[in-house]
Formats: sequence, C-alpha cells, structure tokens
Amino acid sequence: MSADAPSRVPPDERRTLLVGFALVLALFVVVLALAVLRARSADAQARRVVAGAADGIVAVTRVAVDLDEKALLIYEHILERRSDVMAHLEQRLSEVERDLGRAVARYTPPDTPEARASWEALVADLGEVEAASGPVLALSRRNEDVAARRTMDGLVDDVHRLEAQLVATSEREATRALDRIRASQRATLAALLALAAAGTAAALLVAAQVTRTIRARAELLRRATRSLEETNRELDAFAGRVAHDLRGPLSTVALAASLLQRRALAPEEAQATERLKRAVHRMEALIRDLLAFSRAGAKAEDAEGDPEAAAEQLAEDIGPRVEEQGGRLDVAVAHARVRCSVGLLREVLYNLADNALKYRRPDVAPAIAIKGEAQRADYELVVSDNGMGMAEDDARRAFDAFFRARGAAERPGTGLGLAIVKRVVEGCGGRVDARSREGSGTTFVIRLPLARGA
Repeated sequence: MSADAPSRVPPDERRTLLVGFALVLALFVVVLALAVLRARSADAQARRVVAGAADGIVAVTRVAVDLDEKALLIYEHILERRSDVMAHLEQRLSEVERDLGRAVARYTPPDTPEARASWEALVADLGEVEAASGPVLALSRRNEDVAARRTMDGLVDDVHRLEAQLVATSEREATRALDRIRASQRATLAALLALAAAGTAAALLVAAQVTRTIRARAELLRRATRSLEETNRELDAFAGRVAHDLRGPLSTVALAASLLQRRALAPEEAQATERLKRAVHRMEALIRDLLAFSRAGAKAEDAEGDPEAAAEQLAEDIGPRVEEQGGRLDVAVAHARVRCSVGLLREVLYNLADNALKYRRPDVAPAIAIKGEAQRADYELVVSDNGMGMAEDDARRAFDAFFRARGAAERPGTGLGLAIVKRVVEGCGGRVDARSREGSGTTFVIRLPLARGA
C-alpha cells in the first residue's frame, strides 16, 4: 500500500492560473492607461477651451475699449474749435484705429453659426464706423456739430449692442464647451468604472478558481498524508509482528545451540556451535532493535516528561559500565517539562551513551557528557563523547536505518540505534543533529518542544 502526496501543481493548472492572473493584470493596466489618457485629454481640452474663451473675451473687450476711445476722441473733435488741437486728436484717432485693427485680427470667433453671425455683423458695423469717421470729422472741421453728432450716435449704439452680444455668445460657447467636457469626463468615468468592475469580477473569478484548486490539492494532500500514516502504521505493526514471531523460533535455535555445545566432543564442533550462538545473539539483538524501531514510530506529541528524570535513570543504568571501563559520565541536565515521555527520553539517551561506549577509542578512557537546558522556545539536550568519531559523509548518514560507519563493522550493533533516536525525537515534534570528526568524538544536539504552559 502506497500513497503519493502531490508535490507540484500540474502544468495545465499552473498554465490556467498564470493566464488568468496575466489577463487580470493586463485588464487593470489597460484601465489605468485609459484613465490616464482620458484625464490628460480632458485636461488639455479644458485648457484649450478656457484659453480660447479668455482670449476671445479679451480681444472683444479690447475692440470695445478701442471703439469707446475712438468715439470719445471723435466727440471731443466735434466739440473742439481750434484746428491745431483737432489735428492732434486726429493723430490719436489714427493710433486707436491701428490698435483696433490688431484686436480685430487677433480675435477668432467660436465655431458656431451664432458666434460667426455676431462677429460678421460687428465687423460690418466697424466698417461702417470706419467709413463714417471721415465725413463726421469733415463736418466737425466745418463746425457742423449737430449733424456730426447725429451721424455718430447711431453707429456707436449699434457697435455697443453687437459688442455685448458677442461677449455673451463667447461666454455661452465656453460654458457649452465645458459642459461637453464634463459630460465626456462622466462618460469616461462610467467606462472606467465598468472596466474596473469587469477587472474585479475577473480577479474574483481567478481567486475563486485558485481557492478551489488550493482546497482540492489540500484535500488530496490530507488524504495522501492519512494514507501514508496508515501505511507507516501498518508497516510498523507488521515489523513488530514479524520480529515478535521470530523470537520464538530463534529461542529454539539458541536452546539447540547450547545443547550442541554441551555435547560437542571435538574442538571443531565446539567452535561451530560457538559461532552459531554468536549468530543467534546477533539475530536476537536485531529483532530487539526492530521492535524498538517499530514502537518508536508512534506519535508521542501528547506525552510529557522531565529530561532531568530521564538523565538520572540513564546514570543509574549505564554509569556502572562507564566506571568499569575507567571512564567518566558527566550529567548536567536541568529540570523542565518537554513534549516527550521520560521512558522515550531515557531510550534516546541510552542509545547515544551506549554508542559512545561501543565506539570508544581503544587507547582512551571513555568520557561522556550530557547537558540540557531550556531555550527560548524549546529544550536543548547535548550528548558528547570522545570516541572514534565519524567522517563527514558518514555523519550525514548516521541516522539512516542499518547504516554503519566505516571502521564500525567489527563493533557490536545492528545499525538501528541512531535511527531509533531520530524516530523518537521527531515523533515528539523535535529534531536531532550530529556533529563529528573522525578520531575526535561525536556530539549530538537534540531539540525538543517545551510542554504547553511550561
């Protein structure tokens, strides 16, 4: 029985998600670009309209001012009796007429029939005023003031009326243009809002698709995890049953080997039975380690224990063995509550200390140090020795089941001790690392989560 947990998004799903995100991003970019362009266009158009209206009003106002000044100078000419003063007034009239011509040339009426008709009528009246100016001045020079004033009054009134009409037309055209700009801006805003709503809807659709995909894959992952956990439990139970079932026949073989050894007559028979007994002992050790390995696979995150108590039990169990070999066991483990039972902690420490004795250097007395203290978020246990150590490559594989480092083949063991340590520690929610140098000993660092409320 096997379960394959999904580890990557399938290419078709990844492609669909990428296309969806790309479309949404492109839509929002287009909306933003259109908004910027429309805003700039509306602003430029508004500036042109306002500038044109202002220029037109200024030009029309300048025409009106020049006409008023011209009319005043003509009236002043009519009232004047001295010829030299009249000549001076006629000179000023020429200057005003030149300025009036420039104002007329500068003005461009709005592009509407009403504005063009008003301007054409004003230009025509200006022509009449210009044409009548000569006869009026001639009447004034002859001091025929009444006839000159009567001729001038009607023309000036018509010009003023057309001036007011032209200014009002220019203002109305500017207001209408601004109203058109505002309407265009409102239409643009409505279009942008529609595009934004469409982009938001597309984003929501893509987000919904992503959510469905994530949920589906999360469900697949949960199913695969449950299946894998069940498979591991079945394998652990199978290994335990096989190991347990093997112990019965193996005990029979061990008993038979002992009987054969007692009945052996020739030295060759005694050596053969001795080898058989050693093989039986190795098989018993392997079965015992297999049972421990299978039982260590159970989750132990809900259990709690005190590393100090586990270290005290270890000192009682393995301390005499260390002393027999002339070695030293230093234990400095602080009290704490960790998420691992005392029994499992003792199993971990025993395996590490037992390895330190198995793989000691022949010419050096064993020295084992066990230290433990609570850190910020976890509890750190450090077990170090002065044994034969391991090469860097061997240290990386030290926790693999049945792995034995170079130079350890002739030492007793099954290659499961460190695998059991790792399985127990990880089952408790922790982690373990090994640092070693060949010929200089090994240090194991275990980090276990603190119990809740500790």
